Amino acid sequence: MSDALTVRWATPDDAEAIARIHVESWRATYPGLLPDEILAGLDVGRRTEQWRGWLSAEPPVFHTLVAEYGAELAGFLAMAFPARDAGEADDVAEIPALYLDPKRRRQGIGRALMDAALKAMKARGYREAILWILGGNEGAAAFYEATGWRDDGGRRGSQYFPDLRELVEVRYRRALTDVRARPDTG
Repeated sequence: MSDALTVRWATPDDAEAIARIHVESWRATYPGLLPDEILAGLDVGRRTEQWRGWLSAEPPVFHTLVAEYGAELAGFLAMAFPARDAGEADDVAEIPALYLDPKRRRQGIGRALMDAALKAMKARGYREAILWILGGNEGAAAFYEATGWRDDGGRRGSQYFPDLRELVEVRYRRALTDVRARPDTG
């Protein structure tokens, strides 16, 4: 098996691998930030069906990139064109999800996915992009800041767990003007 990293557009056939990474990453990242019962209740089968639907929709619910080593998926990044937040301009894109296989962290996969996503957003004519992270997720904050994102002061309750009022999401924003675009392949 080759150890070369490849970034490509996801297909519905990737749904199960994306779901596994999604669940494993949440379980590795969010202890202490999310209640244990939420993490224990995550289900790869349910998440697979959700991702299969998102990737099969026309147009796709999320435009999703995957990173792989050989035939093994190592991470994924989902984009929304335009951003889903009310009040954002039409030329603002969004990254709703970036997750890596916990065994593959700190290997340049997140940066490769981010670089490809920034180029794809720029190639589609977006001026800016936003993303939201769970407050207290210092690892994510450090990664995004290292890749040019800045906390813009936006705060909201959790979009996934609105009943958990103690959860706060923090908005990050990044200009795309400095990104060297390449032709979009997806």
